[in-house]
Amino acid sequence: MTKNDLLLLVGQNLRKYRTERKLTQEALAGEASISHSHYAALENGRKFMSMLVLRRLADALNVSVDRLLKDSDNFHQIESINSLLENRSDEFIEFIEKMIRFCVDELEHNK
Repeated sequence: MTKNDLLLLVGQNLRKYRTERKLTQEALAGEASISHSHYAALENGRKFMSMLVLRRLADALNVSVDRLLKDSDNFHQIESINSLLENRSDEFIEFIEKMIRFCVDELEHNK
């Protein structure tokens, strides 16, 4: 992934979560304590942001930072896995992690 690809992806994710929350660009910029012009450049994939701004935007959108940085196709599966592990014991989660690691190793070995 190139820098430009990442800028465009983050911009698309910002727009997606902003519209889902029914916020204007101005409102979201205000919540993140940045100018509207700065936010508009971010959403259009024309500008990088600091880690602080990234965190403020994620907090304002009520999403994790990784949701802004990654393609959202996998999030449904990850959320499903998280819900399966919710309220489970530490031993259960450790066992599942070992199973996943085993499966990943087997799949990589058989490529």
